[in-house]
Amino acid sequence: MERIVEQVKSRRRYDSRLRQAQAQRTRDAILDAAQRQFLAAGYAATTIAGIAGEVGVSVETIYKAFGGKSGLVRAIYDRGLTGRGPSPAYERSDQMREQETDPVTIMRNWGRLTSEVGSWLADAIGSSRTTYRVTARPTIWLATSEVR
Repeated sequence: MERIVEQVKSRRRYDSRLRQAQAQRTRDAILDAAQRQFLAAGYAATTIAGIAGEVGVSVETIYKAFGGKSGLVRAIYDRGLTGRGPSPAYERSDQMREQETDPVTIMRNWGRLTSEVGSWLADAIGSSRTTYRVTARPTIWLATSEVR
């Protein structure tokens, strides 16, 4: 018995770039809404349902992506520490430390990275009446309504 082998069209490769970009926009929108609500109402009063409602996603989407409120806080914290450059600020700092030998240039570059991350911090926290303290474990973010 002879086998007949037909040529089959090769499978089209799945290009997920558009889906990945949409997922990143959704993730950023969730983090932006969570940050706004944490700053406006405080950690305890902010709900996952409220964040989901503002963004237009399901509660399950937020739980799956972040695991809950503490995961959102951790992601906001991490996003702030990455800075606004082409790569995370900590990577640029490490790269600069390994490649640069001039102390003046090192200090100038670290100053730029610090002001980049600091400006995010000022935008995120400075405009609010809520004071945030991040403990050694970034999953714990305490909020009080006192003004300092």
